[in-house]
Amino acid sequence: MIRKIFPPLLVVALLLVSCNNDDDSISNVPLNPDTAARASVDRFSPEAGTLMVRTTSNGLPAANMPINFDSGEPFITQGFAPDGSVVQYYNFDVQSTVPAPIYLFFDSEDNAVEGQLNIVGVKPGDAGYNDFWEVNRVIVPDNYVPNTITSETELLSSGMTIVETTTIVNCPIVPEGSMATKRLGSEDDELHRGWY
Repeated sequence: MIRKIFPPLLVVALLLVSCNNDDDSISNVPLNPDTAARASVDRFSPEAGTLMVRTTSNGLPAANMPINFDSGEPFITQGFAPDGSVVQYYNFDVQSTVPAPIYLFFDSEDNAVEGQLNIVGVKPGDAGYNDFWEVNRVIVPDNYVPNTITSETELLSSGMTIVETTTIVNCPIVPEGSMATKRLGSEDDELHRGWY
């Protein structure tokens, strides 16, 4: 059984670019998420969009420009709940049905590694990108320093234990400053950062 988590929107705001050196070794120096370069995010390019592709006339935001998903069409769709009541939900365009992997870091006692940003290997426009992510738990050694590993490539070559789960999270990648405040319950609408 696949367990799905739907805070109607959990947004990864800033995908930070990991600057790798030419060799495949893992640096022992962590990157600072506040000063790392930002990855370019364009949800409406021909490579990223299906129904929502930017044209000169439709007003969809340019690459790296904040998106206000609360502004109405085409971002908010109205439908019916199982009880027949009217509901609204975000429309993030057509996506693959195959979730992409997202990596969350845990210590040997199953505690989240404080300060470590999650890692993804794809962003809008990349082959395999999806707003739905399959959670992979990375088990780090006790001496791991947060944000020492900052890319999927580094992670996969690190030899760390990665445990695939059946947990799916809805986490669209958007440019910094984007807004989507609608929630099913009391979840926060804060943007979350991650490494790409």
